[in-house]
Amino acid sequence: MSRFDLTAYDRSRILAARQALADAQSMSLLDVSAMARMIGRLEATVEQMVEMVDPPVSDGAV
Repeated sequence: MSRFDLTAYDRSRILAARQALADAQSMSLLDVSAMARMIGRLEATVEQMVEMVDPPVSDGAV
């Protein structure tokens, strides 16, 4: 599989990432605890998106 061939799971992760970004845009900046949770969620989402296009290299690979 080419790294740009998306599975159904990949597509669902992309949709979830888009929804997380939309949720962040509508969030009140005055709610500090909610903002902290959102930052954590966005951090995990960005990490997943990066892994989709640039998977981690295993330790045994040359």
